[in-house]
Amino acid sequence: MPVIISQNVTEAMSKEKLSQKQIRRLGSAATLADRTYGPSAPLYRIQFDRDRTVQVVGNKKPCQASLYIYRMDGLKVFTSTIKKKATNQVGLVKFIKDAGGVP
Repeated sequence: MPVIISQNVTEAMSKEKLSQKQIRRLGSAATLADRTYGPSAPLYRIQFDRDRTVQVVGNKKPCQASLYIYRMDGLKVFTSTIKKKATNQVGLVKFIKDAGGVP
């Protein structure tokens, strides 16, 4: 089974709130998660923080950190960017880079 894409992500896509780059990252991250986690992929969900207030200057699209991958059972399998602590969620850009992809 594939990684889960949250309803907030699909809603943002349907309302054209995501940039083309964010949509490409979404596809890359979903593919990487399916390949990396295999049968465990349904434990992961790609989410969109629709309430995030940070906007890219001069752009009406949400910032890249609005999309992230989340481990739903709470197991801390990722490492945070700034504090280098174990966490159960990480932004798609970091996830793709850590998996050897190009965000």
